[in-house]
Amino acid sequence: MKSWMICDKFVPFGNRLNNLKSSHPDVAEAGETIKNIGNGGAHGDKVEQDKLLACYELLEIELRKLFSNEDVRRRELIDGLKK
Repeated sequence: MKSWMICDKFVPFGNRLNNLKSSHPDVAEAGETIKNIGNGGAHGDKVEQDKLLACYELLEIELRKLFSNEDVRRRELIDGLKK
C-alpha cells in the first residue's frame, strides 16, 4: 500500500505531514513551509522566484537528510576504529 493511501483512501499531503511531525518534526516543518508556498502558486498567487528557488534548495536538503546514511557510516567508522 502506498504511503498516501490508507485503506484505499487518499490521504492529503497536509495530513501526511502531520503524521510525520512526531518522528521527524524538522522535516515536517520544512515540508509544510514548501507546501504553503506551492499552494499559493497553485491557487493563483504569484510566487517570487527567490522563494521558489529557496523551496527547491530546502527540498534538496531535506531529501538528503532523510535518505543519507552518513549516521550509519559514522557509527561503522567509530566502531571499526575502536577495535
